[in-house]
Amino acid sequence: MIPVVARSKADPRVERAAATRRRMVKAAYHLFSTQGLNAPMTTIAEEAGVAVQTLYFTFHTKAHLLMAAHDYAVLGEEDIEPQNRPAMVRMRGASDQRSVIEAIVQVSREIIPRIGPLLWHMQTAVGDPEVMSSLAHRESLRVDGYAAIIDELMRRGPLRDGVDRQTAVDILLALTSTHFVMFLMRERGWTLGAWSEWSVDCLCDRLLPPPGQPPRRGGGLS
Repeated sequence: MIPVVARSKADPRVERAAATRRRMVKAAYHLFSTQGLNAPMTTIAEEAGVAVQTLYFTFHTKAHLLMAAHDYAVLGEEDIEPQNRPAMVRMRGASDQRSVIEAIVQVSREIIPRIGPLLWHMQTAVGDPEVMSSLAHRESLRVDGYAAIIDELMRRGPLRDGVDRQTAVDILLALTSTHFVMFLMRERGWTLGAWSEWSVDCLCDRLLPPPGQPPRRGGGLS
C-alpha cells in the first residue's frame, strides 16, 4: 500500500500577515510617490485598511516603511529581483554584446516608472541618516550588479579602445540613472521609449568597438 503523504498547508495566519504587510507597503509607496515623504502614517494606515498601531508594530519607523516602499518599487508586484527578470535571463543566453545592453536597458525601463516618482520625493530626505545609509547600501548593490553586466559584455567581446571596466560601469550607471531619466522625462519632455532607444544606441557607441574594428588581444574576460 502506497502511503499517503499529506501536503503541508500554508498557515492562514502567516498568509494574512503577509497580505496585510503588502497592503501597507503598497499604500506607503502610493502616498510617498504622490504626496511626498510628509504623508502622515495615519493616512497610510487608513489607505491600507489597518490601524496605525499595526503600521508601527510592523515597520517601527517611517524610515523603515519608506525603504520597504523603495524595495517594492524596484521588485514590482511580482517581487522579482532585477537579475531574475525575463530580459536578464534572455541576456545570459545571448551571444552578442548589443543584446546585453538591450537587456539592462529593458530592465531599467521596467523599474524606472515605479521607482522614479518615489526617488523624486526621497531627495527631500537628505538629512535623515537612516534613509541615506539604506539608500547608499542599495546603490552599492546596484553598482555591483552593473559591474556584473559589464563582465557579461566583456565575455562576449572587447570594450571600445580607451574604455576600461570601471569607466564602462560608470557610463552604464550614468545613462541608466533614475534621476537622469526622470530629468529627461519631467523637465525635457522625453518619453520612456525615446530614452530607451537613445540609451541603447549611446551605450553601444560608447562601450563597444566600432563595426569592423579588429578585436584587441585580451579584450574579453577569460
